Amino acid sequence: MRLGFAVNTGSVSFYGYSNRSKGYVLRCPDYPFNSWQVVSGIQWQALHLRMLSGNTSWAKSGNRTAKYNEISLSVRI
Repeated sequence: MRLGFAVNTGSVSFYGYSNRSKGYVLRCPDYPFNSWQVVSGIQWQALHLRMLSGNTSWAKSGNRTAKYNEISLSVRI
């Protein structure tokens, strides 16, 4: 499931969205998959700043978990 928004004001764009996924690892019902992500960004002319934060787990009781954060700055050439 994904929910998001985008706002354009002249040459600046703001956006954000969130992802949520649930399920099971294939052929392993004892390994439930649970993931969420939050992404936001700003784009102005050729510059794009994006921030992402998320969490993924694929075992009971959070035994196998990955937490991650990302910040990226890109320039269109």
